[in-house]
Amino acid sequence: MDVPCIRHFWSLVEETPAQVLLRQENETLTLSLLGRLCAQRFYSPHEIQQIDSYIRSRLPLIRDLASRRHRSMVT
Repeated sequence: MDVPCIRHFWSLVEETPAQVLLRQENETLTLSLLGRLCAQRFYSPHEIQQIDSYIRSRLPLIRDLASRRHRSMVT
């Protein structure tokens, strides 16, 4: 993944409501984020596979960030 794609991905994560990131199953969340990313730019099949792997490897971090964001909104 190139740097602009990574930045775009993390901005999508930040734009996504914390509750959505916390409640969706891993597969659903991965496909949702991947779909949103691909809807805004064309990616080759190889790039899509890389992005999918990247998302899956970052799911614990995504959920941790969402949990912190959610807690800060509640308090």
